[in-house]
Amino acid sequence: MELKLQLPYEQTFHLQSTEKMIRRDALEASSNRKSGKLIVRSNGYGVPTSYTVTTNGRVSNMVNTLVTHEDEFGRSSKSLVVHDIRAEVRKLQGFHQTKPKPGEMWFAVNADWVHAWLLFVSKYKGEEGHNPGTVDNMPLISDDLSNGTFQIKKNLVIKKDFRMINKQSWDYYQHVYGGGPAIEVQIPIDCANPPQWLETLQLSKVARVNSNYVDMH
Repeated sequence: MELKLQLPYEQTFHLQSTEKMIRRDALEASSNRKSGKLIVRSNGYGVPTSYTVTTNGRVSNMVNTLVTHEDEFGRSSKSLVVHDIRAEVRKLQGFHQTKPKPGEMWFAVNADWVHAWLLFVSKYKGEEGHNPGTVDNMPLISDDLSNGTFQIKKNLVIKKDFRMINKQSWDYYQHVYGGGPAIEVQIPIDCANPPQWLETLQLSKVARVNSNYVDMH
């Protein structure tokens, strides 16, 4: 995975009232709504690092991680997580160096979500419009419930339908993106070749869905 450095830059977005806001103002006999401006500054890797919002004469500067702003444009605030894609890639590459061992718990992740994440951190360089969102493992879950519990779909193919990751990687995805449910696979204690066992497993036979291990973020 190659992340190319470029010059830092900034983008300006002009904020305007939507038709819904205009109609609401008319009903509430309010006409003091003013337009605003959002400036997004990005670093050399194309990742947003700071924000300046100007609305109704007020300036609000926001830097790093979780930013929240509330003004005349909406009665509820909107949060934006700024992803440090270099840090994410570095962390996960380190986790992936770990070799599976007998008795360890590993986790299945929807391959489509993993692919979307890879595009987000590489091709799209962290552009929010391509954020993969919360981890979505529901495509791996059968529509048929047995005793009111989730069941894994049959005939799923590793790499095509799902990827196997270790607990460190799963916990990191949960911390950054949330989602689920967790699909757990425990490597047998007496397994002589854990890597081969993981590559050839039939997910529906060895996995269990832990619906309590889900973070809607």
